Amino acid sequence: MNRDALDEFLQAAMEGDEAAARALLAAYPVLAVTSIHAAAAAGNADAVAAILERDPASAVKPGGPLKAEPLLYLCFSCLLKDAAKHKDFAEAAKLLLANRANPNVSTIDPEDQSGRKLPVLYGALGIVGHLEVGKALLAAGANPNDGETLYHAAEMSRNDCLDLLFEYGVDVNTAPALFRKLDYEDEAGVRWFLDHGADLTLTLGEQRNTLLHWAVYRGRSLPIIELLLNHGADVNARRSDGKTAFALAVRFGETAVAELLLRRGANGEAGQLDLFFGACAAADEQRMGRMLEEDPDLRSDLAPEDREMLLEFAERGQADAVRLMLEAGFDVETSREEGTALHVAAWFGHFDTVRVLLAQGASVSAQNGYGGTPLDRPFTVRCTAAAPARGSMPL
Repeated sequence: MNRDALDEFLQAAMEGDEAAARALLAAYPVLAVTSIHAAAAAGNADAVAAILERDPASAVKPGGPLKAEPLLYLCFSCLLKDAAKHKDFAEAAKLLLANRANPNVSTIDPEDQSGRKLPVLYGALGIVGHLEVGKALLAAGANPNDGETLYHAAEMSRNDCLDLLFEYGVDVNTAPALFRKLDYEDEAGVRWFLDHGADLTLTLGEQRNTLLHWAVYRGRSLPIIELLLNHGADVNARRSDGKTAFALAVRFGETAVAELLLRRGANGEAGQLDLFFGACAAADEQRMGRMLEEDPDLRSDLAPEDREMLLEFAERGQADAVRLMLEAGFDVETSREEGTALHVAAWFGHFDTVRVLLAQGASVSAQNGYGGTPLDRPFTVRCTAAAPARGSMPL
């Protein structure tokens, strides 16, 4: 067996290079019948069974470029999403688990300096949504509260993986999974969390956003906002900076949401900067001009959150708001970890916004916190990761 080809195949399968993985299997078919790690990554249940019959201990033997157990290669293989191999992968997983493979084995995320662990359940359910492999892992003792799987299952537009995790005892409040769900326009998914015990008093991050704050910030629709309110979200809850959900709705120009919140008892408080950015969002140049004339210091001593509104509007594809902010003197190179407004607009495919930024001198060579320029993909995303939702940068 070609050891270099084996490692190349396993590396390709783990890194999401499906074309390379399939080409290597075609060129070296012996890989998937003589190596249990390759057989697992390829979903070759017959080969896994044959190898285990000869050597049952191979189910837990580390190997390949990651020095990992076969089950890890199976659950993180980009070939796991192949519908034609669906049953074969499930059978291979069950065979490995029956031979004492660890259902909680994990790998280290190479991109996370904190050494974040990625368990196999996350690979099977959180990335691909393979119910049969996920159920086999959970039945064998996989921890549903691993801090990863629920969070990423919330990224899917289907609820069957959530149902499975709940069946095996997941606590819907152990990870900020509902916050992640609110990154997407998915009313049924939000309802699932609310019906399964989501705690509406939870907060996220240093700003201590409530779920209602987050829904407004992420630009969710009126039905989702109303759903949160109907389940008891506090309409006047304040973040650490004192802002209510109403103030955020004003800031982002979400007029219909602001009106709904007022009808549901919002106190109607909004600062001058919230009103100014609301004018930007509405592309109301005259109102912006009046506000700046009345208060020339409005743009001075801005908090980072205020300066980064340029990036927020770029992420939402509001080209006119971006143009007016730049004409009003906002810095085109304002950035945060994911990069400048040009990074963000390019990532989300907002061509009109990209054109505005380029016309205003935005740099195509500026690097973000991951080393990417606006000409690159600013994030390394696994092969099975979905395209980002509006208002959601991939984690």
